Amino acid sequence: MKEIKSGDEIILAGEVQKSNKISDNSVSTDSCNSSRSDFEGNNPEVERIKNKPVVFEESIKRPSELRDFSWNYPGFFLKLFSATKPFSLILIYLLFGIYIFLYLINPTTISSIRSRSTNKIVEGSVGEIYNLNPLFISQSPSEDDVNALVFEKFIYVDIDGLPEPGIAKKWRVIDSQAYEFEIEEGIYFHDGTELTAADVKYTFDTAIKLSDLGEDSVGNAIQDVSVSIIDDYKVRFNLSQVNASFYEILSIYILPEHYYNRVPVERMAYSTINEKPLGSGPYRFTNMSEDTVFLELSPYIDSPDSIYYYEYKFYPSYEALKIAYQNNLLDIVSNIGNYSADFDQISDNFVKYSYVLPTRKKLIYFNCREENKLTNNGLLREGLSYLVDKEYLLEETGIQGNPGKGPISEMSWAFSDKAEFYKYSPDDAEKKLRDAGFRKNKNNGYYEDKDGKVLSLTLTYLDDEMNNKIAQNLSDQFFQNGVILELNPVDFNSLFNEVISNRNFDMLLLEIETLIDPD
Repeated sequence: MKEIKSGDEIILAGEVQKSNKISDNSVSTDSCNSSRSDFEGNNPEVERIKNKPVVFEESIKRPSELRDFSWNYPGFFLKLFSATKPFSLILIYLLFGIYIFLYLINPTTISSIRSRSTNKIVEGSVGEIYNLNPLFISQSPSEDDVNALVFEKFIYVDIDGLPEPGIAKKWRVIDSQAYEFEIEEGIYFHDGTELTAADVKYTFDTAIKLSDLGEDSVGNAIQDVSVSIIDDYKVRFNLSQVNASFYEILSIYILPEHYYNRVPVERMAYSTINEKPLGSGPYRFTNMSEDTVFLELSPYIDSPDSIYYYEYKFYPSYEALKIAYQNNLLDIVSNIGNYSADFDQISDNFVKYSYVLPTRKKLIYFNCREENKLTNNGLLREGLSYLVDKEYLLEETGIQGNPGKGPISEMSWAFSDKAEFYKYSPDDAEKKLRDAGFRKNKNNGYYEDKDGKVLSLTLTYLDDEMNNKIAQNLSDQFFQNGVILELNPVDFNSLFNEVISNRNFDMLLLEIETLIDPD
């Protein structure tokens, strides 16, 4: 059968009938309302109907009908809606309610709903957050910042290394190897559990166990310390030998035993519990998204002037941080180093507070094991030290700090300004490298050994923006002075479980916290 169109002939069983003009929405047919008995016998009317050509209603929608449906579909849905009341109303309200619920529980929505007032602070920083368990040594300033808000230290130490009250409010020295501390009563973790001597013992014992397992833990410094409980609010520390840095090594954050002991110490480094910290500090952890840690004022802080909501945002680059500040998304920017001038240009209200932590240092370690013949050479290490222009590195990378004069803090009694300090000097570097067996090829500008092999080393470091800037700057400086420095950025787990534990590096860039007393 050919396609039916308006005005076409409808052909059936060899008979032809000219149809009337067919409307856009239907095909006209003759109807037959006769009963079955009307068709029996020789009824003339039956014969007439038999001989009449049959016109079938068209079952295929024509383009015009599809067009009309697309134009009139609101009416169709209105009819459907009316026909299915009240269920249609219930369904619409239910879907709308689900949408509103999902919208409101989104952390970003919550953040935007809260007004920008004195009741909320948004801080931004460059870096990443790998682990919010303060028993592990931090490799990110962002982690340090959040931990300081969520947790509270057993004691604090002033700039001279002397103790100040923290969780412990009083202490006494029994002898040079025994100390007693009294814990302040009425300190609560954010879940309402009171902090007791059991939590202090658990924290120090766990830190030591993590260190024994090879983890980079704060327990590395307290291996010779044992903790015993006197009563619910008193503990005793016993040392196997006199330790001049004892107060400093006690200055660690205290964890709630009932919360963290759910995870075996052997699995703690990789547990998701490190993403949901619980402490007794001024702010309670509520949630963390891909780029924000959401905090609320601890319910045990009784201060009407305190900021209730605290959001800590971490950005992948200084440019991203600057854009956020330009768009008024941030109240505070931290760890910006020499980039503060850029922020000062954005706002007339920008106020800079700067403090260089004397105990936090970024150091480059050389692998001095005998099997590593290259960096085991002391003359080579000295020569390379002369090739680093530290002032230029700080200026180019925008890192806030001062050129270091060794791992010992300048505030320490053990620091000596008479120690040799390697200032940038290509001439001194050439002398040291020559004595180490490397001469500079005047044709290509590279240092080479006696066999003509170019001096080449690898620098390994934690892969983050600040370290990448430092490493690239060092590589450029070495290259300009004839040394190849290959870069090997690694993730957090690889750094500690493969690189450091196996001493698998030539040179290692690492950030550490040093003690005022090196003993």
